[in-house]
Order: sequence, then structure tokens, then C-alpha cells
Amino acid sequence: MGKENSRTTYLKYDLAKRHMVAFLKRNYKAGDVSVKSVNHFMITQFSLFMKTELKLSHNTSTKFLHNLKKITTIALHHGWILRDPFKGFNLKLNEVSRPYLTNNELQRLMLYNSPFDRINRVRDFFVFSCFTGLAYADVKKLKGNEIEQNDGIYWIGETKVLSISKAQLHEVDVIIQVDKGVASSTGRFSAGGRLEM
Repeated sequence: MGKENSRTTYLKYDLAKRHMVAFLKRNYKAGDVSVKSVNHFMITQFSLFMKTELKLSHNTSTKFLHNLKKITTIALHHGWILRDPFKGFNLKLNEVSRPYLTNNELQRLMLYNSPFDRINRVRDFFVFSCFTGLAYADVKKLKGNEIEQNDGIYWIGETKVLSISKAQLHEVDVIIQVDKGVASSTGRFSAGGRLEM
């Protein structure tokens, strides 16, 4: 880990490795195989194993296969394998229809107050994400000094921790409340200035 790879990337590859090891132990009675042994049949069986034994969705198992493909591509470029084992293998993700909260459901959530501080912080992060359109990963990286107010409109600055260059936050009372809550007592910024969950 370091400048090129984040901890999240490391954890994704580590989990992919654990799934592969479980597959190899079950199907090949081995904990490891040479990269030269990875072929189209093995990849097909690994995909099936993840969907049936691990009960992973098509998209989740495909994302793990993307990780494996990156490794086999490196092996191919270095000459460690002669053929792309993924040639002809479909790595397309299915489109997912995600449900949305109704206005009424969002209002109920905003009014909910848990006796547990951690649950209230999760609620605030979620509501903040709903109104800003930012993903949890972007909110988690957000620093207090990146939330700006200009002429009564709240902005998330142009710092490159976000996948978008500038996102305008709608001036709604709840945003101001959540903004202050996330930035101060409820979400608390760590010593590095990042939001703590």
C-alpha cells in the first residue's frame, strides 16, 4: 500500500485471494496453483463456485474476476503465460435497479433519533449523501475545509478527493444541520481533518 494503492484496493484483492484459495481447496485440493495453470475452464468454474457456494451475485463475482484478470494480464505481459485465459469470457456487469427513498421515508429517517451515538452518525452520513449525491467513499474522504458557503449556497470544493470537480449542495435547512453535525459533533473530524464514522 502507498501512493498507488489504497487500503480499500488491498482489502478487495485480499478478499478475492481468499475466495480463490477456498475454490482451489474445494475443487483442486490445493491452496495455490501456478499462474500457468489458470485457464478458461478454471475461470468458469471459479465464477460458478462464487455464485453457488459463496452465494455472490453476478456483479460481485464478476468484480472478483476483474481482479484475477488484472493479475493474468500482468502475467501475459511478462511472458509468464502465453494465452489470455479470459479470452471469450464475458466480464460484463448487469445493470442494477436501485430503489429510492420516498420524501416521506427520508423525512422519517431525518427525524429518527437513536439512543446510540454511532447510529445517529450513520444516519447523518446517509442523509448528507442523499442531499449531496456523494457516495459514502467520497463523504468518508471529505475534509471540513472542503465544505464552503458562498452567498448562502453550500459547496464541496474542488479538491481532488471527489470524483466530480465541484458539487453544489442545495440550500436546505437539513443540509445546514447535517453539514454542521457532520463537521462538528455528530460526524467529528479526525486529527487529519477527515470525517470519522
